[in-house]
Amino acid sequence: MNLLVFDATLFAPIAAYFFYDNWKEQHNTKLCSDIAQRIWNKLDLVSSLTHDPSRKFNRIWEISGDEFNNLKPYMINTMSQLEHTVIEVKSDLKLLGDLLEGDTPLKLKSTFKNFTYDGTKESIDIFQKLEDQYYKDYVPYQEEVKKLLIPIIKA
Repeated sequence: MNLLVFDATLFAPIAAYFFYDNWKEQHNTKLCSDIAQRIWNKLDLVSSLTHDPSRKFNRIWEISGDEFNNLKPYMINTMSQLEHTVIEVKSDLKLLGDLLEGDTPLKLKSTFKNFTYDGTKESIDIFQKLEDQYYKDYVPYQEEVKKLLIPIIKA
């Protein structure tokens, strides 16, 4: 009888440790997946915010006087959203890199730059400059990051 009590005493903490360890691993995998999904959504938001102004003002002859007067506040708002979104992407990439092991964190290292907006110019050229910056600085890195995120999201 004492042997059974002794075995049960030893078995309970060992079993609890293994269950906790498995739970912790599952929890970390789910957390990484959630962060990766959030990064993916933010990258899509960067794309949307970059293209929305040119869609809204794609034909200069259709822009009314009121819309043109609102161009500067609209662009300031869009650039602010872009800046905040890029900061969130950078911090989420760093967090995900800290949680992951292996060489994936090095590949996720953020090389995103902040978007720039010359607020003194109220010209339609702003949209083209914004899209040029997006395609030059973001698209190559975004595609690379999304390829790395797919297996993390599916995990």
